[in-house]
Amino acid sequence: MLPSQNRFRKTEFDSFKKSRKRTFSSANFNLSLAGSFNSIRFAIVVSSSVAKKAVERNKLKRRIRSVVSDNIEKIKNGFVVVIYAKEGAGDLTFQDIKKQINSLFKKSNILKNND
Repeated sequence: MLPSQNRFRKTEFDSFKKSRKRTFSSANFNLSLAGSFNSIRFAIVVSSSVAKKAVERNKLKRRIRSVVSDNIEKIKNGFVVVIYAKEGAGDLTFQDIKKQINSLFKKSNILKNND
C-alpha cells in the first residue's frame, strides 16, 4: 500500500485531467504526469476493458502499486503520476509489469540522477 501522502485522490482527478500533462506509452501501459505539485502522488487506473473481473483488476493494481512503492524513493518530488493499464496488461507476469513500468519511469525522466 502506498503511503497516504503519495496517493492521488479521486476528488483531485478533475484538476489533473484539465492540467497540462505529458504522456508516455509502453506496450501495455500509459503513464501520464503533470508537474508543479508539492509532493509525488500516484494513481493507478485499470478499466473493465483490461480485465472483466474485479479480482483480476485489483490483482493488477496491487502489482503495479508494488513496483511503484519499490521505486518511490528514486522518483523526484513535484509530480502527479497516473498509470493507465491497457488491454492485455492483465496477462503479464510480475516481472514483465516491473520491466515496463520501470522503463516508463526512465523514459519520462522522473527518476533522480543518483541511480
